Amino acid sequence: MLLPFAAARLNRSLVANLRRPAVTHACGWRRLVHSSSLATSSARKVPLTSESYPHLRRGAFAALSDADVLAFANIMPGRVYTDKDDLAPHNMDWLGKYRGSSQVLLKPKTTEEVAAAVKYCNERRLAIVPQGGNTGLVGGGVPVFDEVILSMALMDRIVSFDDVTGVLVCQAGCVLERLDEFLQERDQ
Repeated sequence: MLLPFAAARLNRSLVANLRRPAVTHACGWRRLVHSSSLATSSARKVPLTSESYPHLRRGAFAALSDADVLAFANIMPGRVYTDKDDLAPHNMDWLGKYRGSSQVLLKPKTTEEVAAAVKYCNERRLAIVPQGGNTGLVGGGVPVFDEVILSMALMDRIVSFDDVTGVLVCQAGCVLERLDEFLQERDQ
């Protein structure tokens, strides 16, 4: 049982949280922003991960060129992004702890496009960081240096679900929230 002053403090905290600004992530999740932080993750000054962890070294990978961007545009027309505003949410993790400096974001829709992009990067020795729904909490989908971001965000289709075995097959860009909603709709 809460003491009266503790309950009052809890209620004030809940009301304060309702008034706090929130950031909506690309996947639709919202998170509250502390009053000491700025309203958007991209506006906050988060140091580059390579600066925060100076012992990390970039491998012997090639640097991205304009020809590479054109090659990617041939693989997935209209889904190659080089604008800093488009890159910002993909260069930073959801918590705003890790930040990379990628210059290109690829958003394939098919397995064939993923395979073609990976093949091209391998032939050119371009580093890649795959990114699922970009909702992870450990920074594994964020570039450390200037890796090509291969976002699976457009590959978010649920392929099949067997309600007897409970086996669900989905594409790589499905976020857990979407899968949870799908299963709740089926009383699973």
